[in-house]
Amino acid sequence: MEDPKLVNPVDFDAKQIVGAAKAGGFRGVVIVAKHHDGLCIWPTKTTEHNITKSPGRVAMEIW
Repeated sequence: MEDPKLVNPVDFDAKQIVGAAKAGGFRGVVIVAKHHDGLCIWPTKTTEHNITKSPGRVAMEIW
């Protein structure tokens, strides 16, 4: 499994991503809640393998 400490999206900009999608004609966006290796991209008590173990505050600010 990937170490959650490696997840640190310092330049993440959700508004830019959604804006680009809208400009390209997208009418909806699907939020992926789990990384391919099982890292939960939300705070959870069911596993230690989750975003709360990441040094990045950007992901936590979304929640």
